Amino acid sequence: MNDLELALGNNSRSGGQWDIWQAVYGPVGADGYPKPIWDKATGRIDRSVAEYWREHFDLGYILRRDWKTLGPKLEGKLHIYVGEADNYYLNNAVYLVEDFLKSN
Repeated sequence: MNDLELALGNNSRSGGQWDIWQAVYGPVGADGYPKPIWDKATGRIDRSVAEYWREHFDLGYILRRDWKTLGPKLEGKLHIYVGEADNYYLNNAVYLVEDFLKSN
């Protein structure tokens, strides 16, 4: 999948799934393009980008991190829907959030 995206366009411009996520969630690199979360050729993860994603967009992490202030504001207001299976296993993250919410 990464090779296909590289063939379609560099600098996260392929329009593919991984590049779209980088363009939406990632910080901007020094070159003005989305900073990649990993090197598509080597698989090396850029931990600073992964941490950026977690701090800004990982709703499960943010809920756990800020529950003392968010919990009272969100009580009775969160409704999360997801299919039972996903090609990218995104449903698993929703199940983890569900477990957290049930325990608080």
